[in-house]
Amino acid sequence: MGTPFLSAAQINIAAGAKTTPGNYSTTFSYPNEFGPSNAKSVGSSSLGLSGLLSGTATVSILNVAFNTASSLIANLALPALNTLLSSLDNALILPLSQALDIKFGGADIAALGYKCNGLRLAA
Repeated sequence: MGTPFLSAAQINIAAGAKTTPGNYSTTFSYPNEFGPSNAKSVGSSSLGLSGLLSGTATVSILNVAFNTASSLIANLALPALNTLLSSLDNALILPLSQALDIKFGGADIAALGYKCNGLRLAA
């Protein structure tokens, strides 16, 4: 049997994580940089924690939801957490990952060959 005082008020915060994808490119010179032994790394040194959290909050007292209090909590808590995560990313993770040459969300790519279409005249 539950205590009625424990369920009299509830605050539920639902948050999701979303990062922004990055575009990375590199070039390979033929023939010096072709082959699996000439792989190049692309990716980010940052985790991209800025703006990571987005979500909603629900405040209910005696099973009655209060939208004003819910949006106030979401509007205050989530930006504060995002600011903290952004500071952590810039002050700690970025310098550490650059010093250790760590990439996040990246790949090692290599040019293994090439194929040219037949020659033709362009009009």
